[in-house]
Amino acid sequence: MKRSGFTLVELLVAMTLLVITTATISGALSRYLRNWRQLARQVNVLQVKNLVGERLTTELRAGDPTVTFSYEAGKVQRRKNGSVAYLTSAGEVDRLLITRPEAGRAFVVLDDLAWEVTTP
Repeated sequence: MKRSGFTLVELLVAMTLLVITTATISGALSRYLRNWRQLARQVNVLQVKNLVGERLTTELRAGDPTVTFSYEAGKVQRRKNGSVAYLTSAGEVDRLLITRPEAGRAFVVLDDLAWEVTTP
């Protein structure tokens, strides 16, 4: 008499291989998602810095003396005629420095980015 089916040992081996394969795939997927989230945060920070840099450059080139920028409480502030607008949320930028060594030039440092702006 011949029986069809699998033995208990064969089932245990198959289940063990299935568990190992599933654990490997889920670990790789978890690492992929963690790296993706980290990259998305970095891209967001770079986009914020780019937008702030463009805004600073545009405002400095316009030469409006009523517009000032400052860095307070982890945020970049733009002031004009007494009104305040925040260009960043807290923690998106670590440092802002604007120097005007001579008329017609300004140097801007935004975290690890630095550039020169020609001003009127």
